[in-house]
Amino acid sequence: MSLLFSFQDLNAVFEKLTRQYRIMAPIRIVGGGRFSDDDSIQYGEVTKIEEVVWDEKSHFSPKEVIAPITQTLFHISNDQLITSTIDRRKILLFMRPCDIHGMSRLDDMFMKNGDNEDFYYKRLRDRVKVVMFECDSGWDNCFCVSMKTNKTEDYDVAVRFSENDISMKFQNEELEAQFAEHGQPSEFEPNFVEENSFTVDLPAETSGLAPQQIRDKIIGHQLFDEYDRRCVECGRCTTSCPTCSCYTVHDVKYSENAKVGERQRVWSSCIVPGFSDMAGGHSYRNRKSERLRYRLLHKMVDHNERFGHHMCVGCGRCDDRCPQYISFSNMVMKTTAALTEVEHA
Repeated sequence: MSLLFSFQDLNAVFEKLTRQYRIMAPIRIVGGGRFSDDDSIQYGEVTKIEEVVWDEKSHFSPKEVIAPITQTLFHISNDQLITSTIDRRKILLFMRPCDIHGMSRLDDMFMKNGDNEDFYYKRLRDRVKVVMFECDSGWDNCFCVSMKTNKTEDYDVAVRFSENDISMKFQNEELEAQFAEHGQPSEFEPNFVEENSFTVDLPAETSGLAPQQIRDKIIGHQLFDEYDRRCVECGRCTTSCPTCSCYTVHDVKYSENAKVGERQRVWSSCIVPGFSDMAGGHSYRNRKSERLRYRLLHKMVDHNERFGHHMCVGCGRCDDRCPQYISFSNMVMKTTAALTEVEHA
């Protein structure tokens, strides 16, 4: 069923819903951007529909909600370990189609990557109901069509914003019942992006090579050498990525008593120096170019080999956020070109 709402009517529903749901959506952090007087668009809890930034691409992804930047795993009290607690409410999460695909990649890593599900990810993920933004045009750096993440039916509610009202299509009966008394009948069906401003040729699909053949030909290839000079190892590409899931773990003491504190996991990045250091002083991928090549192969080859779909969803946030203007999509294109050249030589 589809319904049309005024902002006023929708806010009345929101007021009632917040008793059961945290409503999480892109919001504007005024002055919080990377440049002076620049804003940041990132995820936060909203109570009114006017707070939702629907007409700009968020700088950070919904990953912040289900895999927080800093997450307390458990508290330490002398000889006791006490599991951390979370807000018990469900989560109504506004996302674009590419980010919905991104959440499925996080599901791969945290819930299907071995015999055990990640307890801390799952307890948040199980609470999520997805509200999909209609996204029918994209932005300059988007390449979701190439990654086949421009469309999805995996949502509970789809929404189309306009200046004065909002159309919603419900695929979840529980949510439909919560909203129904305030809306007017509508014929709304969400549209999707059909074409991006550019197309990315994917390594495996274009070259026809098997994953191991790609790794054999690309590892050591000189095409990545230029990034030794350009990359500054800041890791912005990974923090803005909806599918990067690397983290580090450390203990925090509350006082001089080392037996009282908590264990946290915090986002980390395969791009920053020292991430691959191991006990005994071993270290891998010391060059910036090696880390960027590793990230590309992980996103475009390795994950697909294991789970049947690429890890990259083509949102283009890594291109948007890089302070050195390194373009991941261009890097993919160069890799594909190199594979083709090598193959035809």
